[in-house]
Amino acid sequence: MVRIKNVAVKEKISNTYKPFFYKIKKKLISKKKPQKKIRDTKRGALVLKEIKKLQRSQNLLIPRAAFYRVVREILQEYRVDFKMQAKALLCMQEASEIYLTALFEDSYLASLHAKRSTLMIQDIHLARRLRGETMAR
Repeated sequence: MVRIKNVAVKEKISNTYKPFFYKIKKKLISKKKPQKKIRDTKRGALVLKEIKKLQRSQNLLIPRAAFYRVVREILQEYRVDFKMQAKALLCMQEASEIYLTALFEDSYLASLHAKRSTLMIQDIHLARRLRGETMAR
């Protein structure tokens, strides 16, 4: 024998009698939900939020794999078979991030002194020159 699936049948409510809760439900459905207001954020507020988040975190800013690739590329210019411990690589990464952060801070101060908010290459050159670093390329 073949089985036949039963189809669910909805009972119809006659037009003459509709309970009160149907009217309430209909009114609730017909009302539109209030749209969320888009907040106007002040200029630079999101950037400041990101800066504060990064200052709170203890994580390194440069991804390890990318930094490791750059170090390997530099080491291959001098010697082919060079091995490095993970701790030494981590120490190099921390030192380079501290140096770059301090350099960008000084460069940004130089750009503010020039009455600009945009950091330019000349600001980085000025910061390095004031520190007494050489411009070796």
